[in-house]
Amino acid sequence: MARGAVKNSTFERNAALRSGDGSYNLRDMSFIRLTLLSLAACMVWTGCPPGDRKVDEEKDSWYLMGVTRQSSMDYEGAVEQFQKALEANPHSASAHKKLGILYEKELEAPDYAAAIHHYQRLLALRPDDQHADIIRRLQRRERRREIEHHHRVRPRTGE
Repeated sequence: MARGAVKNSTFERNAALRSGDGSYNLRDMSFIRLTLLSLAACMVWTGCPPGDRKVDEEKDSWYLMGVTRQSSMDYEGAVEQFQKALEANPHSASAHKKLGILYEKELEAPDYAAAIHHYQRLLALRPDDQHADIIRRLQRRERRREIEHHHRVRPRTGE
């Protein structure tokens, strides 16, 4: 038997599916390959790449510079870097989370409206985030503050 025939036989054995009668059916294998390839292309096309998206967005250079600036307590610089990370990837839940924390806790003058905005984007992108319950409580507390402030500034008329 020729060397090429043995190689081809091994290839068929490894790559083809067996049909009910024990023979190999290369047509079924081609269809399956085409289907899997099409599915993978659709996933990438619609924004569902394989792998962990959270890990990927945390490898972004702007995001990493923001983490470095936050660690060195340069909070204004960290905000700038995380904003640039969002310009590069508006769907970066990690950057939204970092910005929410910075606006809420780290800046000299907290900006709760900005913090809430970024927390809302985080929950829209990653509803099962490990801090989702804490963020929702913060949102409710801030809504209550706004309502109380509104009632103090604008007293009810007609009383």
